[in-house]
Amino acid sequence: MTSNSNSIDLLYGHSAVNLQWATDRFQVVEAGSNEQPLTDFEIGAALDAPIDSPPLDEIVASSDSVLIVVSDATRPTASARIVNLLVRRLVASCGGFPYDINLIQAHKALDMASHACNDGGTIVLLAECRDGLGRPDFLKWFESTDARALADRLRNEYEVNGQTAWALMVKAQRYRVCLVSELPEEQVKQMRMTPARSLSEALKEAGNREGYVLPRGAAVLPIVRNTPWN
Repeated sequence: MTSNSNSIDLLYGHSAVNLQWATDRFQVVEAGSNEQPLTDFEIGAALDAPIDSPPLDEIVASSDSVLIVVSDATRPTASARIVNLLVRRLVASCGGFPYDINLIQAHKALDMASHACNDGGTIVLLAECRDGLGRPDFLKWFESTDARALADRLRNEYEVNGQTAWALMVKAQRYRVCLVSELPEEQVKQMRMTPARSLSEALKEAGNREGYVLPRGAAVLPIVRNTPWN
């Protein structure tokens, strides 16, 4: 490792893959490790003063039925704590793994990474996908010739996972996506991505480019301005 390089472990399933990266080539984009979760008091204060909305006791009547929608288990949200506090208020006022377990879940990290990539650029996605694609029929959507054809198909036979396939295909057409995973190569190619069996192989495929490293891709939304990097 040279004097202008660093080392970082990227989570891959239940293990990690080490990346030695040059400081003049990559920047690490990561949520602050020193950030502390909100306290119950702080969450309560946010519920008392919601953004662009009246507080709960002004919009929920005692006779209303309430549906609470929460994010799924792969989102880094303290849903149990928030729902517990929310239910209390509704009643009183009337309130790396498993992110890369399969490709459908791993797409969330790809979606975030796409915000840091220019058109025609390369995204290296490190996702073990030990449980495969996420659905046995997921590949059927990639029988469409391109994203536009798939969009037309979804208008007549919409399924949620078809929308995920469309979103993935859009990115595969807009960027070059190199996928490091346990998926069979033919499946990866069918989804318009470039398969790689190691991070070093994927970086070699990407060429000598500058860019960003997102160690927790599913949890970070990068906002990149005025960069020439592809």
